[in-house]
Amino acid sequence: MNLMINNYCNFKCSYCFAQETMHSKNATNVTMENFCIYLDWLKQAGEPHVRLIGGEPTMHPQLEALIDKVIEYDYFKDILIFSNFSFKPEVTEMLISKSQKIQLRFLPNINNFNLLLPTQRERILYNLDMLTAAIPDFRN
Repeated sequence: MNLMINNYCNFKCSYCFAQETMHSKNATNVTMENFCIYLDWLKQAGEPHVRLIGGEPTMHPQLEALIDKVIEYDYFKDILIFSNFSFKPEVTEMLISKSQKIQLRFLPNINNFNLLLPTQRERILYNLDMLTAAIPDFRN
């Protein structure tokens, strides 16, 4: 089960399944209270995997606190983050740091690299390079 932790994104992909809500003026983020309800439900269901989607989940202003909450449960095996990999370097550093405490897995959503701006392409490549170098099982 995926949890949509926010409903906004920094890209405007034409194929996006949630195009109508991704760029609405009503940007929302999952609250910590609701996130804990999700984690409790997963644990009760015997599901040890947390899957975060969005919008762009790495844009959630409390992403680090959400990851810390998953770690705090001491039950979950990993977190899968569905991302366009255009996150800021400080997010990359935080993810690398958290990967020492829980396995982070990623599902890249990079549909047409050639349609991106050069700065977007550079950031994506930087993030992929940094994560691949820092997280031993990044490619698994």
